Amino acid sequence: MGFTSLAHADVPRADVRPAEGVTFPDGLQSKLERAVGEIDNAPQSELEARRRARSAQELAVAILNTEGYYRPVVTTAVEENRAIVLVDPGPQFVIREQKLVWTDGVPRDVATVPSASTAAIQATPDAAGGRQSVAPEDSSLDTDDDGEVRIPEGMAEASGDIPYVRLGAAPVHPEIDIVAKTRDAVKLEDGTPARLEPVLAAEARGVVVLKNNGFAYAAADPRLLEIEDVSLSRTTGERATLDTPDADIVVDHQMRPEFHLDPGPLVRLERNIRGDIISRRRPGDRANENARVPTRTRKEFVERLIPWKDGDIYSPEALAEMERRLVDTGVYASVDVSLPNGNSPEVRTATEVTVPISVSLVDKSRDQIDARATYATDDGFSAGVYRNRLNRSGRAETLTYGGHWGSIDSRLGAEYSLPHFRRVNRTLRLSGWLVNEDTDAYQRQAVTFGADLNQRWGPNSWFSYGIGLDAGRYQELRYDPIDEHAIAMDRNLAILTLRTSALLDRSDDLLDPTEGWRVSGSLQPTIVAGEDNVYFLRGHAEGSAYYPIGSARSTILAGRLKLGSIVGGNELNVPSDRLFYSGGGGSVRGYSYQSINPRLPDNTPRGGVSLFETSLEVRHNIGESWQAVGFIDGGATGPDEAPNLGNMRYGAGVGVRYKLPFGPVRADVAFPLNKREGDSSFQLYISIGQSF
Repeated sequence: MGFTSLAHADVPRADVRPAEGVTFPDGLQSKLERAVGEIDNAPQSELEARRRARSAQELAVAILNTEGYYRPVVTTAVEENRAIVLVDPGPQFVIREQKLVWTDGVPRDVATVPSASTAAIQATPDAAGGRQSVAPEDSSLDTDDDGEVRIPEGMAEASGDIPYVRLGAAPVHPEIDIVAKTRDAVKLEDGTPARLEPVLAAEARGVVVLKNNGFAYAAADPRLLEIEDVSLSRTTGERATLDTPDADIVVDHQMRPEFHLDPGPLVRLERNIRGDIISRRRPGDRANENARVPTRTRKEFVERLIPWKDGDIYSPEALAEMERRLVDTGVYASVDVSLPNGNSPEVRTATEVTVPISVSLVDKSRDQIDARATYATDDGFSAGVYRNRLNRSGRAETLTYGGHWGSIDSRLGAEYSLPHFRRVNRTLRLSGWLVNEDTDAYQRQAVTFGADLNQRWGPNSWFSYGIGLDAGRYQELRYDPIDEHAIAMDRNLAILTLRTSALLDRSDDLLDPTEGWRVSGSLQPTIVAGEDNVYFLRGHAEGSAYYPIGSARSTILAGRLKLGSIVGGNELNVPSDRLFYSGGGGSVRGYSYQSINPRLPDNTPRGGVSLFETSLEVRHNIGESWQAVGFIDGGATGPDEAPNLGNMRYGAGVGVRYKLPFGPVRADVAFPLNKREGDSSFQLYISIGQSF
């Protein structure tokens, strides 16, 4: 009994070969093969092979055009049911004498100008049969004295009925020379290969410059790419004449790009919203997902977030900032801030317009249940359920209440967040919690209250200030430096904290930075009352930097440094939850939570009055989605205000990252390099985002 294999191996659509007497330039063979591509299996007949050869022929011509070969000759053949493409790329054309032409708003479906890259392809059967030669027709346009484009004789018949293109006035900006700025943006270096990609990129840069400088409706009309073989005098570099000796003539294969940009009017912005704010669907109503219904958000609240003044010149950054202010509230599934349609006759014929904006929101469900469960080898199991009530009053506020239980931290309470509180980008946060902490270093049962104002400063930077009040029971095992032995303490304390913190982020990505730096810090003047009275200042500062290595930027070198100190208190009288601890996934990997600290005789961690931590990582990309990481961490805490580096502990390990659209999933395994009694042999960490 036999078995038939059903597996198919991918094979080239056609064999790509240089024509007789032709040598491909470096890299062209592989580009042609990639363009022709592969298929599931080999052709089963000569007819099928011919069909595949013709398909490969068209693909080969297309890629040759994009690489600057505008006079290729591509033929096909079939040998023993194998499709073959024979290629003579011809000369590679170079950029010469580019032009920038301003158009005045001819509709896109009327103003069509043919280009060499889209010229008609003429296929003629070879007399011997089985072969076809393909070459693009010549296409070029000239301009009349009256500023209109003249269609060369025969062009209309070859490419359809092409209307004339009217030329318009250059754009005018009150503050900058927008013409010169745009010309610089589209400039291509004379004599470089006439590849299509840089030509299209130059055109796109011109549109971006216009949009970024107030011409919101700027667009590119079809470009003109004039292809010509020009005879030049080798001696003078000028065009050859009838008197130029043949020996002095050199042929220059030229592409002369002519960009046609329609700037549209200069756009100024009104500081108001056109019509009602619209939600694009009713949350939870699957039958009417596209229904346009009024949003719960108050219009006056949204208008207060507009970052420009009446009459300011449009910029994409201004609209993006408006969207960011709405997204930061956390109550919308999506946000769209847009201008009116720019195709109306009033807009297209004006040199300057003032327009309002439109705002469209997708509200999240106003009631959400958030269930969470986590496990880590260093801090154990945690599970919780919270209810979120969003935007109940139309001010984009969030009320969250619920609780969670964990091996180390359990709490029950609520938090209220009110964005843009009395000032744009400032968020008021109020919170109250019943807390139970059970760590190796201490146990705490307390009630906590907090009020903070957080002010955003740039896309990912902020500073905050507020007040916190904690009251509860602290059960601690402390170290008496005088008697040099452990002391069991059980005390009721009330702690008032004035807290300030800030983050300055100049990295390129919040969850997966590849370059730049970050600096953060906090200061907390603290008053402790109850069975002990003490006043102290707790502060810390942390910085990290990211540096890509090599031109491919596939390897990232990342470093982190953190310093902390408590001034005015000591290890014995500062409450345990305010001391410094080190060890775990957010500090020194390879050690469990709090285990870096000096220890009491029973192995209980001692809190520190100072802190020092550092990390170094090498992150190397593997393909598009994966990243391998090697790292070493170090840290120490000490009993003095100045960090003590004499008891440093180090951990090292490796990890892997899988990159998702929102950020990388991180998995690290780390090992203690100078472990002590009680330390685990390794620690495993899984989370979202890079370690720092």
